[in-house]
Amino acid sequence: NTKDSIGVFFLKLLNISTAIITSENTNIVKRRAEKLKIKDCYLGALNKVDICLKLCKKYNLEMKNIAYIGDEINDLNLIKLVGLSACPSDAANYVKDEVDWILKKKGGNGVFREFAIKYISSINKYEHTLKLANEYYKNEK
Repeated sequence: NTKDSIGVFFLKLLNISTAIITSENTNIVKRRAEKLKIKDCYLGALNKVDICLKLCKKYNLEMKNIAYIGDEINDLNLIKLVGLSACPSDAANYVKDEVDWILKKKGGNGVFREFAIKYISSINKYEHTLKLANEYYKNEK
């Protein structure tokens, strides 16, 4: 959803990287990642845990430092390993039973933006992020 781009932007302002790991293999996802300047985009991902472990190594992180949003059975293994997990409101019940946060939005309807704002608020950085965003747009020419 185009509304999700502000979530990516807010996280970038806080130096938090975003990655896409999806079993989908479509050009639309690839183009969206390019537009949002998401460097780590994995399409056709069957083993999401392995990809996430590679990302942890690449960025010198541990799984407890990873947040992940998933909605289906192929997300469960990774959901159980990360430090913070979430799903959209229309996720399968067996996913809802495993995540830390069940978001209000449905998948594809701005759920990533909701997640980013909820996370930023949970670490008491919401007002700071809005100030950074306002400064960015004020200085944008």
